[in-house]
Parts: sequence; C-alpha cells; structure tokens
Amino acid sequence: MDKNTPTKLKPFIFHGMDLTFHKSSQEAVGPCCFCGKDAHFYCNVSTGQFNCKSCHESGNGPSFLQKLIEYSLKATRLDDYKTLAAERNLTVESLKAFKVCKSIIDNCWLMPAFNEKKKVANVFRCFKNTDGDWKAYPTAGCKLHPVGVHLLQAKQQRVMIAEGVWDPVAVHGALTTTARRGTRLVKTMDAKASLHSTTGVIGVPGSGNFDEDWFRYVDGLDAVLLFDNDWPRKHPTSGKTTKSGWDGMNRIGKLAGDAKKQPSALYRIKWGRGGFTKDLANGYDMKDLVNDNGSVKAIGFIEKHLERVKLVESDEAEVGERVATVDPLARSNFKTLTKDFQKHLHWTEMLEDTLAAMLGVIVSTDLGGEQLWLRVIGPPGSGKTTLAECFSVCKEHVFSQSIFTGFHSGYTGGGKNGKASKKDASLLPAMNGRTFVVKDGDTLLTAPGRDRILAELRDIYDGTSRAQYRNRKSANYEGLRISMIVCGTDSLRELNRSSLGERFLDIEILGGEETQPYLDRALDNAYEKVVGSLTADKEDAEDNEVKTEDAATYLKRCVLGYVNHLKDNLTELPVPKMTPTMSIKLIALGQVLAFMRAKVNRDKEGMIARPRPELATRLVGQLTKFAICIALGMNKKTIDKDVFRVVRKIGMTTAEGFPLEITALLVSYVNGLSTKQIAAELNLAETSVKRVLIDMQELDVINRRERPNKSGVRGRALHIWKLDKGIAALWKKAEA
Repeated sequence: MDKNTPTKLKPFIFHGMDLTFHKSSQEAVGPCCFCGKDAHFYCNVSTGQFNCKSCHESGNGPSFLQKLIEYSLKATRLDDYKTLAAERNLTVESLKAFKVCKSIIDNCWLMPAFNEKKKVANVFRCFKNTDGDWKAYPTAGCKLHPVGVHLLQAKQQRVMIAEGVWDPVAVHGALTTTARRGTRLVKTMDAKASLHSTTGVIGVPGSGNFDEDWFRYVDGLDAVLLFDNDWPRKHPTSGKTTKSGWDGMNRIGKLAGDAKKQPSALYRIKWGRGGFTKDLANGYDMKDLVNDNGSVKAIGFIEKHLERVKLVESDEAEVGERVATVDPLARSNFKTLTKDFQKHLHWTEMLEDTLAAMLGVIVSTDLGGEQLWLRVIGPPGSGKTTLAECFSVCKEHVFSQSIFTGFHSGYTGGGKNGKASKKDASLLPAMNGRTFVVKDGDTLLTAPGRDRILAELRDIYDGTSRAQYRNRKSANYEGLRISMIVCGTDSLRELNRSSLGERFLDIEILGGEETQPYLDRALDNAYEKVVGSLTADKEDAEDNEVKTEDAATYLKRCVLGYVNHLKDNLTELPVPKMTPTMSIKLIALGQVLAFMRAKVNRDKEGMIARPRPELATRLVGQLTKFAICIALGMNKKTIDKDVFRVVRKIGMTTAEGFPLEITALLVSYVNGLSTKQIAAELNLAETSVKRVLIDMQELDVINRRERPNKSGVRGRALHIWKLDKGIAALWKKAEA
C-alpha cells in the first residue's frame, strides 16, 4: 500500500479493491467487489463513505468490512474449508465457527474479529508468504481487536486467551471435543456436553498486543493466558534477554491489577521453569500442542501447567514505569546516530554538540564524582524539544516529567479497600539512578512552590533529601544519584547562582549566526502548505521540531537503541584516556569559568567584602567528568579536540555574561581598550560597561592603566583596560 494512500481508503485498498483516485478528486472509483460491475464503486476519500451505482450497496469503512465478510462467507465452499483445515491442521467446524472465509476480492483467507454486538471490528488477512510461512495482518486503519468474541456465551465461567488468530481456533476445536467425566477428561462428539459449554476462547493479535479495554470480555470470569513457548532471546544491541510469550503474559498481569474491569482470577501457562522449556521447540504454540497430542491430552497438559497470577495494583507498584514505549533500533555508533538525525532535522554542529552533551549526562548517572546537571538553552523551534522527547522514551534510564510541584509526597490514599497505600508517592525513588529530563524547564520559573522545589533540588544534588509531612509521615533518602537535563529558553538563566549555586552547566543549542537556515526552512514549508503541495507524510516542519509521527518515532527508536547500548555495555567500553595537554586545558577552563561567574557583593554603602572567585575544584570536577562521559558517548578512546570542543562550549555557555564578552574582547586587544571603545565594540551603554569593568577589576580579571595624552591638546590621560596576565594565560590554555 502506498504511504500516500488517504487514511479512509486504507481498509478498501488493504483488501484488494482496485480504486483509482487523484489528489484533486473527492472520490475514488473502481469495480464493485459485490456485484462485479466495473467503474461503478465510488468511495469518498475524506469520509470513507462508499456506494455502488449498480447494486446500490453502500456504507462506510466498518460496514464495508461487515459486507465483505457476509459476501465472502456465502462464497466460501466446503472444499475450501477442507483444504485450509488440512493445511493448518484445524477442524472445519472450528474454522466455520470463527467465520473464517475466502475473500470475494482476491481469494485471500479472512479471519474476522467481532465485537460483543457481533459486528465486525477488524478483519485479518491470512496468507502464505514467499517462504511458505503463514502470516496474518489486521486491516490497515482499523483498531486491533481479539478474534472469537462472538463465540463467548453467558454461561461460560472461564475464558482462555490464546496468541494469534490460529491458536484460538485450535483450542476451540479441543474444547468442543473434550468433556469432563468426574475427574477424567474424555473425548466427546457432543459439543453441548463439551468443555466449551463452560469455557470459551478468544485470540489476541500477538503476545505484545493487549488493550486494557479487552478485560471487559473476562470481567468477573477466570481468564487463562495461553501464549507461546518462546525461548529466551538476547537483544543484539541492548543485550537484554526477553521471552516474548512469558513477558507478554506478565504484562497482562500488571495491566489487570489496574483495570476497571478485572477477571475474578488470572492464570497463565507455565511451559517450564522460567516460563519456557527447551524440551519443546522455540515458538511451540497451542496449535502445535493440539496437533501433537490430540484434544484430550492437550487440555490435560494445559490444566497441569497453569499458574495463578497475582493481580498487582498500581499502589503496590513503583512510580515511573521503566518499560520503553517503543522498540529500540540497533545503534552502537555515535556517527550512525547523527546520520539518523540528519535525515529529519536541519542538523548543525551545535545540535550535534548538544546531543553529545545530553548523552554524556545520561552516561554519567552510574559513574562516581560530581553529579552532572545540564541546562539546554535555545529559542522555540531550535530542536531541544525533539531531543528531549527522544531521550524520554529511554524509560529504564530516564525519568521524564513535564509538570511537577515538588519531589516529595506524603500521600497515603488510594490503597485497596480504602486502606492506606504502601506505595511511596514521592518521585525520588523512581528518579534515583536515572536522568531527570524536563523538556519545558521554563515552567519551573512560575511553578507553585518554586522556592521549595529549588531547595529540594539543592539537597538532591548533594545526594540526600528529607521531608516531614503534616500527617506525621517523614521521608529520608540517602545516596541519591540523579543526573538532570532541563530544556528551555533564555528565561532559564534566571535560575542563577542564588537559586541553585554552581550546580548547573549550560549548553546553547542555537547561536545567532545559525538562524538563517531555520528561517529559510520555515519560509519554504509555509509556502508549500499555503499552495497545498505539502503532503500529509512529508517530514519537513515549520521549525526544527519533528512533527511527523513516523519521523519522531524513528528517532526515538534510534536514541533508545544507542542509550541501551551505552548503558548496558558501560563497564566494557574502553576508558577514555586523559592526556597531559587535555588535563591542563580542563583545569584552565575551570579556572576561567570560576572568574567569569564570580560576583562582587555590594549594598547601599558599597562593597561588603573583598571579592574572590570560587575555588574551581567543583567546576574542574564537573568538566572532567563531562569530558569522560562525552567521550564515551561519542565512541572516543581519548579525550580529544572534538570532545574538548563540546566541553569548552559548555563552559563558555555557562559563563555567558558581560564579563565573558569583555574578557573575550580584551584577549584580541593585547594593548587594551578604553571604556568607550569597549562599549562601542559590544554595542552596550557606556555606564553599564563601566560598572562591569569595576567589578572585574576588583576580581583581578582586568587592570586599569593610564595612557599619556600625547595628542598636543590639553586633557587628562586615557584610562585603558587590559586583561590580567594570569587570566590571559589561562584563556590561552583553555582555547580549543
């Protein structure tokens, strides 16, 4: 199916309807599948409403599926069922019961999924692929739904839930031919006396697909999960071991605990120790079990290997689910990851450096030394939200929160039967050992209880946090390891030293010199939208934030794969080497940053005390750890110039302000400049510059010298500001 196919046409095209449509037309036209009349079937592209001008069949997408099944059932012959039954090792009676039929359009086998009103909710196309394997695909554009729901009966007390579309047919065949005589299972030809009179069966589309809403079909009944015997499989990138069938049943057990409608009891088949057995083939399923053992022995095996699943409510579970919402793509190379982004974003060196810095923060959580907290600063549309969203799917290693009012909670409600919950409602247990990502940090500036939140953050940085609640409950957390990434605009700089000390380092995602490509991109895309030539699936957006779902999901999967690779193999990655030259550069950069961030405290009467910059130990520790972690994220065996370029950018962005601008300017003018000259170069008011210069002089960053008046005209000597030799030497050492 073409990716440009309109959504409302997808069910028709999916099932083989030969419809012709043009972008300028509101209707697609083709032969009618119900009467065979050519060019008489019309379908509205926008609504999915169809009608045949010949046989007058009409309706919408769902009613098309309903009619397709009705017509196909009438056209399917007994010989067709016998052929399929022999090939799939199923009974004709069960195939008919599930209303399996041969499509009147292209002879493909169809498996309908009915809802509780016995209306078609979805239709699976079942066929052999080129390798001879049977595949079943749900109708494009339709919501997934279990098969076999229409066969459930009010008197049934138990519902078996099989995997796929063929397994429930096999189980149905076994149930309808097996009866219970006392404690024994026996074969029967009387369906009314069979186990099916008390036990139903439905099939879900795969071990990883179960919607919480489907619990309504087993509400108040015993539910039995019968997923495949899947052997452990190690993911090639993350190295994690999974067992699809067993893991799927575990997931359903967790869902059931919170579902509004729940089974009275939940059971699962336990093929062997650990949920699988190698005595049976990998992927061995219910159909195999029935075929190999017959109905009676198959049911006996199931009953013997059932294990009850405890329904766990959310109040007993951890806050902050650690299961990824997308499947990772194998990524083990930083350059490959950047190429993924280049396909979907206007990719710049600043974006690449920001990606490397964010990866460095996430890698740092498990390592000793200073905790790394990073502010990613950029205007709206610069790409920071896209990067934050990509990292937010890495739920095992990242805790993402959009809006929060604090990190502590003494709430104890929500427990079972009105009792107090045992769950710790605070965020800290879920955050610990992960990177806390805030994609819209500007909201923190206006958050209720901002001062309290900032105070809590100061404690968290130091690895401890304590709280006393009004309900006499208290919390004491020690040994916290939480790295942090906060994305926002320049407003984030309001979180200055008075708020969080020197805890945050900064990186800017967009410089003034890089704005033109973004503006060009916005103009082009706006023009294309206006003239109507921008298709629904095109990946360009008005700015640098990914808005196409497929592109956004693809990037998330790439980032998830790479983060998993880094975290899972962290102890096996080569330790980046620190050269003597790089040690000197990092120490010098930390010292420069300490001078640039130093402040002169004054009151109405003047300077309170002789100022001095902070001892740069914390800064050097932060920058050194950043260098190591960025090198790991960039697959570097040595902390080289590429790594230091990113670290230096972080340092300079963190120090951003008038002192840094003046220092950078005086580096270029070794003979010094006057106040007036500095103000002119920086396009600032002379009075503002003068105040900063005086503070910098007090900190010994600059010195003032007099230049004799040799103009021949009466006047005072000119005051020249020059960079202190020590600062100039540090600046030179810290150059990239």
